[in-house]
Amino acid sequence: MATKIALIITKLELGGAQKSVLYTARHISDNFEPFLLCGPGGYLDKYAKDHIKNLYFIKVNILAIFQLYSIHYSNMTLFCQFLNLN
Repeated sequence: MATKIALIITKLELGGAQKSVLYTARHISDNFEPFLLCGPGGYLDKYAKDHIKNLYFIKVNILAIFQLYSIHYSNMTLFCQFLNLN
């Protein structure tokens, strides 16, 4: 069974961080199951959906996730359950 991994970026615009996240998602080992969490409306959304196999593409309010994490930072189980990654 593949290990689930969350790749989080604010928005898939053209930039170095976005390219790094997409490169990682595209070239990750088959031992991992990548989940890409990003804010809506990015320029590279279509590329991610069309060119990265086995990618779970999830549009979320990134700020809300980090607020949830800051409230429950000591309880990673709850955080992972919120993301449905466990």
